[in-house]
Formats: sequence, structure tokens, C-alpha cells
Amino acid sequence: MISKLSSRLALAGLMALTAMSACVQEQDYLIVERAIWFDGRDNCVLTGSEATPLAMSVDVKFDTRIGLAFVLTNNQTTNVNSNTGIDDSEIQIESAEVSLSFSGGGVDGNAFEVSVPTNSIPGGSSETLLIQVPASVSASLRTTMSALPAGSYETLEMEVVFKGRRTGQAGNTKIGSVESRPYTFPFEICYGCLEACQPATNCGGEGDEVVCPTETEWAGSCGFAQGVGIFHPACTIPS
Repeated sequence: MISKLSSRLALAGLMALTAMSACVQEQDYLIVERAIWFDGRDNCVLTGSEATPLAMSVDVKFDTRIGLAFVLTNNQTTNVNSNTGIDDSEIQIESAEVSLSFSGGGVDGNAFEVSVPTNSIPGGSSETLLIQVPASVSASLRTTMSALPAGSYETLEMEVVFKGRRTGQAGNTKIGSVESRPYTFPFEICYGCLEACQPATNCGGEGDEVVCPTETEWAGSCGFAQGVGIFHPACTIPS
């Protein structure tokens, strides 16, 4: 009896170890190399060569979404010598799971899944994808931050897991499903810290008044109120 029990325990342990190993291997197929962002205020093209921001402030005083781009790499080796004669190292990206953690308390919509372009990434290649947090999350953060003392900052951690499918899928089973390891990026959330008011003479006006961006009329970085000073659209932005 003891011998049979020991054998069963050993088998169960081996199966658990095998399952854990398979999970790790699936996560190794698709990796998030780094987060990137636009190089300039009006340079709204991402090539994948951009550096990871050392810090990223998001000003929720303005009606904005929060965004971040990621470089995904298919960590498999190109397999041109497969049995079918077709390279079967391809991974097709399907979606991204996003989880948010806010140091200032709870936030509406702190977990969601977004669809992404179903791009195919061959083995050894990379792809850049932009993930946007819904505007409802920014609205929730705005409510919290507007009630804090001026100059306050809180941290919003964004964790992303990308899901894809290998070409080795069998029928409608999950055999071909893969996920990346979780990637976390911290944003600095503020209320008014990026606001940049300008003399009226810089905004097509006259006199000593200043023109400030409003919640709905503002110019940031490629449609996002993050990473750069926020001006009124009528103003000439200083170089």
C-alpha cells in the first residue's frame, strides 16, 4: 500500500512539474522586450527602435486616454525545415490583458482585455503594438487626483499580458495558445502638472493675458496628455 501511494505521489509530482515546465515554455515563445513611446510631440510613428521612457507623467486634468507601446518578439527560431516544408514558427497575436494598480486607491475598470491587430510574427522577428487604456479610467483618476493637494503625484502600474496562437494549433483546442510573461510599467499620475499656459501673443491674441489649455481643448503628444507639456491648440509651442 505504501509503495503504491509513493508511486502515485511521485507520478502526481512529475505531472505537476511537467505542467509548470509547459507553462514556462509557452511564456518563453512570446516575450515583451520593452515599452516604448513616441520620440517627438508630432512624430506619431513608432518604428520599434525607440528607447523605453525612464519616466512617464500623465496629466488627468485633461480628457485623455493613457497609452503605451510595446515591442513583442517571437522568441522561436525560424523553422524552414519543418515536416510540411512551411515555416511553423509563426505566432499570431490575438489580444492583450491589462491590469491596473493605483497607489491612490481604487480605479474603475482596473482589469480588461483589448483586441489588437492580429499581426503574425515569424520566429525571431518583432512587432510593435500600442495599447490604450479606456477614457473611463482617466475620468476615474481625474476624480481622485482633483481632490488632492496641488502638486500631488500617484503611481499607476500597468501590467500587460499578450496572448497569441502558434501555427501548430490542432483544431479548436488550446494547444496552440501562448501568452507572454507579464510586463509592468509605472506611470506618474498628476493633475495639472503638465499644463503650459502661454502669453496671448503666442496664441493669436493681444495683451497681457495668458491662454491655458482646457479639459477638452489641448495639444499633447500624438493625442495623449502625457510625456510632454500640454498647450492650448491655438498657441505656438516654444521650440
